[in-house]
Amino acid sequence: SDTTNNCSAGLPVTVSEPVLDPPDLVVSVSVDNDTPDAGGEFELTATVRNVGDGASSSTTLRYYRSRDATVSASDIVVGMGPVDALDASGMSTGSIARKVPTIAQTDYYGACVEAVRNESDTTNNCSAAVAITPQRLGPPDLVVVVSAGSDLSELAPGRSLDLDATVTNVGDGPSARTTLRYYWSTDGTITPSDTELATDAVLALPATGRSNQSAAVTAPSEPGAYYFGACVDAVPDESDTTNNCSPALAATVRPPGPPDLHLSIPTSWCRTHPQGDKAFLSVAVLNYGESTSAQSTMRFYLHSGDTSAKWQVATRTVASAPPTFQEYVLQNFDVSVDVPNTLGRYGLVACVDLVEGETETTNNCTQNSAFEVVQYDPLDDLDLTIPEGCPLEAEICLSVVKRGHWNVHTGHEEGLVRFNLNGSATLGTDKKYDRVCATVPVNAGSNSMQVDVVPGSGWQKLCPPSGSLTVRGNSAVSSGWYIPLGSSTTSTLNVSLGDAGTCPAKD
Repeated sequence: SDTTNNCSAGLPVTVSEPVLDPPDLVVSVSVDNDTPDAGGEFELTATVRNVGDGASSSTTLRYYRSRDATVSASDIVVGMGPVDALDASGMSTGSIARKVPTIAQTDYYGACVEAVRNESDTTNNCSAAVAITPQRLGPPDLVVVVSAGSDLSELAPGRSLDLDATVTNVGDGPSARTTLRYYWSTDGTITPSDTELATDAVLALPATGRSNQSAAVTAPSEPGAYYFGACVDAVPDESDTTNNCSPALAATVRPPGPPDLHLSIPTSWCRTHPQGDKAFLSVAVLNYGESTSAQSTMRFYLHSGDTSAKWQVATRTVASAPPTFQEYVLQNFDVSVDVPNTLGRYGLVACVDLVEGETETTNNCTQNSAFEVVQYDPLDDLDLTIPEGCPLEAEICLSVVKRGHWNVHTGHEEGLVRFNLNGSATLGTDKKYDRVCATVPVNAGSNSMQVDVVPGSGWQKLCPPSGSLTVRGNSAVSSGWYIPLGSSTTSTLNVSLGDAGTCPAKD
């Protein structure tokens, strides 16, 4: 009848916090050396003890640097580490290494442990401070010694040479970063007032520290007696700056040797040329000598196998040039000459005239660039028969071989070969080796055919291709061709109607 009284009244029960013995963490610190050298290191060790009656949970220890003798969590943190849970009377130890400042000032170091749950006293969680007073070292003192990687008794004017230097801190204290400067002098004493040649950075050095340096420098351009050496810029507090320059290395710059014009290996030439074509040669000139060369003349020659019977076909002016070790001056020359009309093997060479004072003559001519002149081969007239009643069309195939160049490249740089039928573009290719075909309408009777060889722009633009043309109706007829670069060959395709029969397949 009544469900509102189906539950009893409540009885209060109070659950009290368990009474545990509290932990109490305290910290002490020590150092392995409280008067380390300035710029050196010391080790700071911290010991955490649980002096309470109960176990502590895990926590964190932090190391601090302070400007006063009281260490607190508001000081500068310099390190930290974990502290495992400790039983009553348990102990945990950790340590860190610290770098000592180079300035002479006293700093204080200590450590604090984070309070743990139920800790009885948190006012003793930071250690007493330990004072660190760096011991100022003596001043630095830099000295320099220089040596050369080559003989200095016969230097060519303006030649490059390597100087090796060793900078040593012979003082009692560390040196700051500085700069090493290389010089040449006309007397036996190297000073910063001499002619500076190069600079090199020197890192900070501890006492007795050493730094090996090197630099490429240039000999004077005028012949005479000289001296090489180096000086290091003084560093703060250096005890002696009178020894910052090295002893001098004696050197003799002799008069320059003669100029020496040198020709490179020729490039961009072909193995074969049809009659009426042009042969190309590309060559570069450098002055390998020690003196500036006078203006000269490059001469290009053809010969038929006997270089003593060569004949001149072109000339180019070669400008005056300094030695390559003073200034790299490369002069490039390109020439094209008409190939002889007589079939056979020929050579194309380039020679530069001797300049005043030149004594080395073996490199004044290029290697022989040999090629062969072969028969001019135009496109022949072709006769084709198509059965009566068959479509007036023919399959035409253009085959091309880009031949004759020593450097094998492919692509548009070799130009284009085109075939026109009755004035309309029909086939074309720009590949090195290719065969392209098409079925095209033809006229009964005479049809005009033309092959154009269009030059390209790359390495192989200088070498004409050869090829063949095949026309298929009821049967196949073909003609080869080999013509100069940039020219055309024309012929006639004569189409006649034969007896009715099977029409040519269209596949």
